Amino acid sequence: MSLFSLDEVLNISAAYLQPGFAFGGSCLPKDLRSLLYLASVNGADMPLLGGVLATNELMISDVVDRILASDTRTVALLGLSFKSNTDDLRESPNVELAERLIGKGYDLRIYDQVVNPARLVGANRRFVESKLPHLRRLLVHEPSEALLGADAAIVSVSEPSVLEALLKHPPRVLIDINGRLGSPLEALSGYQGVGW
Repeated sequence: MSLFSLDEVLNISAAYLQPGFAFGGSCLPKDLRSLLYLASVNGADMPLLGGVLATNELMISDVVDRILASDTRTVALLGLSFKSNTDDLRESPNVELAERLIGKGYDLRIYDQVVNPARLVGANRRFVESKLPHLRRLLVHEPSEALLGADAAIVSVSEPSVLEALLKHPPRVLIDINGRLGSPLEALSGYQGVGW
């Protein structure tokens, strides 16, 4: 995989096609569903593309199952959007994680440096209001606030303030869904990586 990632002709960047968590966003999930619909209407079977959506769902379910099996009640979700440095929450797997954990009765605290509910507009705002209507109540301003008293943390961002807070207040269960937290956090006894 590392050799494949060095190719800058067929592979657009070293970050492309790296293992990781479920995908989301406003384009890829919609485009994939559209392709599957067109294939169905035209009598074409596309199991590989259908498998992509199924695998994406399994990734989300796997993280929820890990939390359910961990005997925790308070969870910190560090990172809410589907990719770093954006407030686009449309079809974010992290929003789906939050919704499922809340539905199962977990006390959830969310930190995302970029997401501000007051600045969300249009389809992005409608999506998050339908999935997480209490987002304002769940959001905290610092990663350490989210981690205070948390038994578990699900982490999708690797900004320095998050890494420092995790080292200072390590939760009993640390689920890394981006694979870029680094050796000091990966060495913690409760560390679990997803997708690598």
